[in-house]
Amino acid sequence: MSFKIDHRENKLTCGDELIEAVKKIQPDIKTIVFSIEDKSYRIKSLFNNLGINAYVSKGRNSIPQLQKAIQSIYSTDEKILSDEWQHVLRDKSLVEIEPYDITLLKLLSKGYILDEISLELKNSGIIPNGSSSIEKRINKLKVYFKANNNVHLIAISKDLGLL
Repeated sequence: MSFKIDHRENKLTCGDELIEAVKKIQPDIKTIVFSIEDKSYRIKSLFNNLGINAYVSKGRNSIPQLQKAIQSIYSTDEKILSDEWQHVLRDKSLVEIEPYDITLLKLLSKGYILDEISLELKNSGIIPNGSSSIEKRINKLKVYFKANNNVHLIAISKDLGLL
């Protein structure tokens, strides 16, 4: 889900962007993510927001699981997960990070204050865009990520690869 930085200039900076770019060209392509990502909401987001077909955790015994995922996604429309992540798609208690949340986090990371975020959302036609709604959503994100303040929330978001 991340690329090793080298001397080349990249247009795509992460696996999410790569999946989105590929799906624009070939929307029905079957997609497997093979990663060490261990955040359950990130994995759930890959299925819900990017429409991946399988997720396999890298590890000592992951090659047989990867082979099984490759074979399975072509014979079924089921979502395939590594054994240790089977609960992710069933767990309704996991908060889903939505594109709206990512937009809020990006604006916060740019140093926007509440009124500026509200104006930016209004100009972009994004709702809800009222200060009260935005503040409640940011507070909900802080609680979910156990962040002490907005700066901490942005730091956590960046560490998790959401930004």
